[in-house]
Amino acid sequence: MPMALLALLLPVLFVIGLLADDPYDSSSTTGGEKAQTLIVGDCVHNDGDWHDQDLRTLDCGSAEAQFKVTRTLHSSGDQCADGDYLADTKYSSDGMTTSCLTPLR
Repeated sequence: MPMALLALLLPVLFVIGLLADDPYDSSSTTGGEKAQTLIVGDCVHNDGDWHDQDLRTLDCGSAEAQFKVTRTLHSSGDQCADGDYLADTKYSSDGMTTSCLTPLR
């Protein structure tokens, strides 16, 4: 009997592992939603911290706007300006490109 339970338990655990959300996967977001794609000129507010960004776009005239997307880094030689922050790659259309976020204040 214990061997039969073990034989059934292993496939069930395997399937659960396949379906579970990986917390270290930068392409996933909470709730299973895809992160909004940022483009140069967008203004954003970070509802999270920099390790676990939760960026949302809003009107650049809004008092809540904290940063403006000023550049997209396409190659390893590209750099943001001093004082800029980096948006997580989950906010790019290809999931691999980083955007520069310039503080508005």
